[in-house]
Amino acid sequence: MTARLEGPSDAAKMRVMRRDRYTCVYCGVEGKDAELQIDHVVPVAKGGSHHIANLVTACRNCNQSKGVKDAPKMNGAKPMNNSGFDGLFVHTYKNGKIHNQGQIIGKDEGLYALQLFSFLDGRPTIVRFITQDFLVNECKVYSTEDEWKNAYTLEMEQIFNG
Repeated sequence: MTARLEGPSDAAKMRVMRRDRYTCVYCGVEGKDAELQIDHVVPVAKGGSHHIANLVTACRNCNQSKGVKDAPKMNGAKPMNNSGFDGLFVHTYKNGKIHNQGQIIGKDEGLYALQLFSFLDGRPTIVRFITQDFLVNECKVYSTEDEWKNAYTLEMEQIFNG
């Protein structure tokens, strides 16, 4: 039998359920009408963390049907607070060059949760919390994944072509 790695704490689970108002973020069913569970937006099997920015409230049916797939479009409550930037793609810059790449996954207590991705294989790495000032002044934001990838490709071509 394989030992399962320790998951999020009970306190973290309760904080997530309170944040999501005891409602499944996928279908919108309330806890009084369904068994609620904690789901990883980016599954642990795909590199997701146990950080509360990667956790949402899901009914048993939605959570089991999702399995280890990435989260579907959420129709019910939103994870964290809807910041108006949720889902947008981001490059952070350092010394005028792309330093990190990620996607905004929510806002909590005035900070934006930015899920970072590896440049090597595109897997999610850590969630970094950034201020709105940092987002506006140190980042470039893209509305689509294609724009985001194209901007990175263009920068790499400029570096290699001198």
